[in-house]
Amino acid sequence: MTGLKIGLLVIPISVPEAPHKTALSEATSQREKVYRKDEFNKLDIENYEEPTEMPNIDNYDYSNYRGDDLHGYLGDDKIVGGVEVESMNLYPYHVAYGSNCGGAIISKKWVITAGHCGKKAYIRVGSKYINQGRRVGVKKNYIHPLWSAKKKDHPFDYDYQLLELSEPLKFDDNVQPIKIAHIEDMTIGKVVTVTGWGNTEENGPYSNVLRAVRVPIISKENCQHVPFPYFRGALTQRMFCAGYSEGKKDACQGDSGGPAVAYDRLLGMVSFGYGCATPGSFGVYSKVAKVRSWISEVTAQLNFVRSIIGGHDVTIDQVPYQVNYGDICGGVLIHKKWAITTAHCGAHKFIRVGSRRRLRGPRVRVVKHLVHPRYGIKHKYDYDVQLLGLMRRLFFSKSVSDIEICDGDCGEEFLVSGWGYPVEKGDYADILQQVQVNQVAIDRCQAVKEFWYNNTLTSRMFCAGDEVRDACQGDSGGGAVSRGMLAGISSFGIGCGRVPGIYTNISHHEIRTWIRRYTGI
Repeated sequence: MTGLKIGLLVIPISVPEAPHKTALSEATSQREKVYRKDEFNKLDIENYEEPTEMPNIDNYDYSNYRGDDLHGYLGDDKIVGGVEVESMNLYPYHVAYGSNCGGAIISKKWVITAGHCGKKAYIRVGSKYINQGRRVGVKKNYIHPLWSAKKKDHPFDYDYQLLELSEPLKFDDNVQPIKIAHIEDMTIGKVVTVTGWGNTEENGPYSNVLRAVRVPIISKENCQHVPFPYFRGALTQRMFCAGYSEGKKDACQGDSGGPAVAYDRLLGMVSFGYGCATPGSFGVYSKVAKVRSWISEVTAQLNFVRSIIGGHDVTIDQVPYQVNYGDICGGVLIHKKWAITTAHCGAHKFIRVGSRRRLRGPRVRVVKHLVHPRYGIKHKYDYDVQLLGLMRRLFFSKSVSDIEICDGDCGEEFLVSGWGYPVEKGDYADILQQVQVNQVAIDRCQAVKEFWYNNTLTSRMFCAGDEVRDACQGDSGGGAVSRGMLAGISSFGIGCGRVPGIYTNISHHEIRTWIRRYTGI
């Protein structure tokens, strides 16, 4: 999918058969280094002028990874090097913006795309065919104010644009929002899925059917050494690179503004590149996490993953079962080798245990992810539960211990803990928080006129919280504890403190039986 991914502007190139032995060889003497295993999974949270922090993490070597394990999910692995998607419900957040750009739905009234895509009159949603989706007008365009700054560090810096729609979208299986990533999601080696209707080869025709390609995030050091215009040491902290050094897979013309997604979170949008799948080069994406505050200021209504409001600091000794799952979600220890969290939190590689500081606890590798087989079957968050099998047995202490799962009557008052936002549109808390919430009658929650409430809640859910005490952004999967036992885990809600939050009912007989079957607990 993208040449210089700005609609019609493409830098023409000729691709040598052996790029390391051409006249470019002198210019590429500082070309990307061969990946070492320890380069992967570093947090890409620094700017492009400073070294990247390398935390202590259980690493996975992506150097030979090509997504073969998802062959059945995506189809034949061929955007450039991509595949035609089988169904729009796999990528319901993707929109066509005008006739030559993409974008991502972030709420019923808002879409995000690239600043360089300019102002167009409409988007199309709900279809994998470029001209068949429902047409929705754009009420107003909000291009990032620094996109047009005269003195920018890079021509494509601040390549962001928000689209306010003329009418709210009607969510269904093929039209859904995507959560905005946090900076902690930006992990080198993580494979992102990029979608679009752009060219399937450089200077070729647009695709009529939405296509997807999977490419790994590349270290800034490697990308800065690409010897083409707009790369060589010029990339900024609002950009990241993804692709393969040998080319073969990339975005191309017409994919600009299209989403780059991993684990159901929007990490970036197609911004620019040199040619399409050019050997020795990579695609460059706008890092969405870097402008979360701007997005929140403009939209003032984003709903993210859940966490805590109205709470207080708590020590880990008071909640030794609490874990940080992948620095994104919460979770609960239920055994020396098992933790539990929500299915929608995705598949991360580790948990942190034994510390009330969000990023300080030692990491324990997760080697098994068991999502309930009926997850999402009647409701997007039905059976929203996942078991995490740990690489090693934990040594229990006063700061690391499990909690018993409630069977039967679990009471109506719950202690909920997590590191999430203390207020809506805030940011993660560094110190573990806890709040007491009271159960709310399910009929009251069924009457809430929001898409995932409104008489759609199931018996695998319960409702708790109010306008001053609630779960909020950032800590889905955190435990709801009653009478010293685990009754539920934080699942979803609308904003923070607006309506009661929804929890997965761990004591429900179908979920309880499933847990016992796999863990023996």
